[in-house]
Amino acid sequence: MLTPNQLEQLAKPLINIYGQLEIDIIKAIVKRLETKQDITKDNVLHWKFEKLRQLGDLNKDVIQLISLMTGKTEKELEKLIKESMKQSVQPMDNWLSGLADDGKIDKAPPLEQDTRIFNTLLTFQRQATSTLNLTNSTILQNSQQVYRDIISQSTVSVMTGMKTHQQAVADTAAKWAEKGIPALVDKKGRQWSIEGYIPMVVKSVANNVANQTQFDRMDSYGVDLIEISSHVGARPGCAPYQGRIFDRNGKSKKYPSLASTTYGKPAGIFGINCHHHPYPYIPGVSVKRYEPYPIEENAKAYEQSQQQRKMERDIRKAKNNLEVIRRLGTKEDVAAARKKVREKQANMRAFINDTGRTRRYDREQIIKK
Repeated sequence: MLTPNQLEQLAKPLINIYGQLEIDIIKAIVKRLETKQDITKDNVLHWKFEKLRQLGDLNKDVIQLISLMTGKTEKELEKLIKESMKQSVQPMDNWLSGLADDGKIDKAPPLEQDTRIFNTLLTFQRQATSTLNLTNSTILQNSQQVYRDIISQSTVSVMTGMKTHQQAVADTAAKWAEKGIPALVDKKGRQWSIEGYIPMVVKSVANNVANQTQFDRMDSYGVDLIEISSHVGARPGCAPYQGRIFDRNGKSKKYPSLASTTYGKPAGIFGINCHHHPYPYIPGVSVKRYEPYPIEENAKAYEQSQQQRKMERDIRKAKNNLEVIRRLGTKEDVAAARKKVREKQANMRAFINDTGRTRRYDREQIIKK
């Protein structure tokens, strides 16, 4: 199993690499938009055409940024996958190997020689590499679209007299800094920013590797039953199954099949962003560790956790806004952006005081360079 802290630490290097990439792309866009000319209604179209002409240069900038990042991501991805397996399987294997020595379960090959584990790691390495490569291509394309959008909206604002050129560029760029560079557009047309998409992908890879390699190792020992961990604040797709015992292969007459749960669904048990863990359960040997939480208590804790995650995102967005405004805006704009950050932080303090939850300052930080 991977504890929440282990998962955070394993995923952090890759998440930070992509977080820095997003910041660097925003800065590259801002740099291309800067001008020493006094832009008015009379010459804003000339500015627009001149900046669009530089789109190829921006494209080269972003390609270079992605290229510099790629070597780092390959190394960190390999480390993530290997460590996710090791930290989740090794403690379980120590216990199961002892039971095998006592004749209570089947013997298994040494962990480092288990072909099931090797094949799983190889599969996840290939899948994750393919996903990140596709994401990089999407980021490149959408960086160009963000650049065009800032130019287009700024031009309209200046031509209609709604804003000065400086205000128009600063405001539009700041909005994109808040939204983030899209890394994925899903089937419903929803845009996922780098900040929102990459952590989900990376943590899902780590969790999936951890869970599947645990299942692989259980198969090697001939263990079918698992107990699912339990924690307050479990999401609706997981809550009904926590603290219970299931049969992975559906052969047990006493315990329900894992296939009868939400297992395999993105928002289901062991799915995306799930923090539950499987433990091998051997009748007559294992002592049941977990019990389900009361429905109302769990639902309340889950709702509060979702509120806190949203407030953390709001703080990060306000900070990203401030970073862009510092580069493009006036002193008044900077002061207003700082005020917005303080307001979001004040909202968080009030929420923490009201609920008694633990504040996660690390989730409110942005990467600066």
